[in-house]
Amino acid sequence: MGQLLSYFNINYVKKKIIKLLMIGDQSSGKTSIINQWKHNTILHTLPNHGIDFANINCNNVEFQITDFSGKINLNLLFSHCMVIYEGLIIVIDSSTLQEKDLLSSKLNIFFNKNQQQKICPVLILANKCDKNKYQEDEIINYIGIQKYRNKAYHIIFYTNCFSGEGLSESLLWLYGQYS
Repeated sequence: MGQLLSYFNINYVKKKIIKLLMIGDQSSGKTSIINQWKHNTILHTLPNHGIDFANINCNNVEFQITDFSGKINLNLLFSHCMVIYEGLIIVIDSSTLQEKDLLSSKLNIFFNKNQQQKICPVLILANKCDKNKYQEDEIINYIGIQKYRNKAYHIIFYTNCFSGEGLSESLLWLYGQYS
């Protein structure tokens, strides 16, 4: 079989699959960001009131992203599935920081239930950067990620889900963490 593949010059490269969890404020642009990464365009979206799944391919890595809706209380389900995720994407609306308690609760569950032995990469997307009102240190304090220094390292990208600003760079950062 190997000779047959080499005869046709077909290179089979198995994709690495990385499971990521996406959380964030309601109406922060999580679904629009996924659509930009997946389709490189703006699609009309409706508010997500549950769980969304997306596969994003970046070279030889496939990111399987689970998007938990902003407002819905999924703590029971949320806490049972934390063991499968290898990384975290946090999306906030950088023009208004208003759902700190819900985000803090989800972060606490993620880091206390996640069984990963290695330090987890956390991609923070400060979306709606065209209306940005907050500095990086204010966003870090709002999220409360500094409490998990021994379990996570993070980076912030200022993004705009409509123009695509910052999204390619943030996806490449993710790729770099797992390639």
